[in-house]
Amino acid sequence: MRSRLFALAFLLLLGGFSYLIFADTPTPATLVPANEIEPGMTYTMDEVANHSDSEDCWSVVDGVVYDLTEWIGRHPGGSKSIESMCGQDGTAGFNSFHGDDESAANPLVNMQVGELEG
Repeated sequence: MRSRLFALAFLLLLGGFSYLIFADTPTPATLVPANEIEPGMTYTMDEVANHSDSEDCWSVVDGVVYDLTEWIGRHPGGSKSIESMCGQDGTAGFNSFHGDDESAANPLVNMQVGELEG
């Protein structure tokens, strides 16, 4: 009986400790953009180009502007493919690699900051 109580206490402690470590780790589906999305927000390519490095990375895919800064280190294909899109229209690269793969597009929803003007 005593060993069962010890095992139960250990599992509860371990579970609580794991929660403390991983609770604040965002998953791709829960990433929040740096800017709040306001209906009707539009940006020019010049504005997108001002966000062109890994510390502040915006890109355009299919006419939608995304803040990819937090996604760089989490992208399953590595950071370089995202960094190459910073400050640019990444539509061709995104579509040529991912095509119609909805699982690749799903994380983008939470990173949208607006639409490309024009």
